[in-house]
Amino acid sequence: MMRTANLLPFLVLLLLLAACGTSSTPTPSPQVSATPTIPPLATVTHLSPSAREALVDFANKHQKITTDWEQFHLDFDRWVAGSLACNANSLREALAQFVGDFAGITEAARELPRSSNVTDLADTLIKAAEDDEKALRDLVRTWRPDNQDVFETVDLQQSNSVAAQKAVDDALVALKEGASAASRTLLGSFSATLDELNGEWDTFHRDYDTFRSEQRELTASDRIARLGALVSQFGELAIQVRNLPTSSITRPVTDMLVAAAEQEELALRKLMDAFEREQGASGEPGTGEAVAIPKSVFEDFDTQLVQSNASRREATEGLADILKSSSIEDEQAVAEFATSYDELRSAWKRFHQAYDVWRTTEGGCDRSAVTATLAQFSIRFSELAKEVRALPRLPILQ
Repeated sequence: MMRTANLLPFLVLLLLLAACGTSSTPTPSPQVSATPTIPPLATVTHLSPSAREALVDFANKHQKITTDWEQFHLDFDRWVAGSLACNANSLREALAQFVGDFAGITEAARELPRSSNVTDLADTLIKAAEDDEKALRDLVRTWRPDNQDVFETVDLQQSNSVAAQKAVDDALVALKEGASAASRTLLGSFSATLDELNGEWDTFHRDYDTFRSEQRELTASDRIARLGALVSQFGELAIQVRNLPTSSITRPVTDMLVAAAEQEELALRKLMDAFEREQGASGEPGTGEAVAIPKSVFEDFDTQLVQSNASRREATEGLADILKSSSIEDEQAVAEFATSYDELRSAWKRFHQAYDVWRTTEGGCDRSAVTATLAQFSIRFSELAKEVRALPRLPILQ
């Protein structure tokens, strides 16, 4: 739409053509303060006083409308210039800036130390950072005005990366503790105790195998007595397993051994019960004559014995891995990783905080204030439109 100020020359020309007088002597037109005047003409045509008055009224009102309209445009342009945060291009530029800033965090994650005992932690952080950056890049690519749903992926990924950092924090605490001098002393004592315990466990299994092969030749009372001795022997062993020195480092090993010992002890007691039932069902007289025990009675315990040995091997291997990561060199490697990770985590946290503030404030765009201001501009322009519609509408001005 052409601004009203551009109509001013046309209005002046209109007034010149419409000016009138009956004398050949030029008659000056009425002067209108601060508005275009009707200049004198050498030759004028007839114009009634009412028409002349209407022309002057039109000129005065037109001048006011022109001034108000121009001021409206100035105020509106000034307001738009101060509301760039709500501009779609500004939002895209802000998102692109976030991507650029986060690229440095991803690069820092890739540069973390990668000694053998912290490789998994570094990989966890690298993946989390790369996923964060990808979510931001996808947001820049898919964002559209008034579409808030696309932010959900970024919000979810940020939650995932925080969870990944928490997991690394917990693992790093364990690594620091495991690589300390105090832990090395504790692990040495634990390893020696476990070696003795495994030796006793092996002795028990050998004693059981001996009983297993000899039980057919034993009398009922001897068989029950031998098996009862095995139950007592393993009960003492199970107590030693439960009393193993525990710490956050050795707890996984201890828990595995305790579970194996409890299951084996339970299976052994069930075996004892089965022996007693078989002996009672045989009707063996009190003379102590031997009665054959079915092979099936031993099967459950033999199966549990195999499972216990597997658990013991797994626990021993786990302890060996812990011992490997408790050297002085490992302590130094963990400390180096922790220093780099602290810097990365701080930068990561600052980025999330900055993004969250931007996200919460919609990039500095106060939508409620924008809506209110637009409503005021709308009311103001409606008043201006009323003034335009109220202008004189003589045929000569149509």
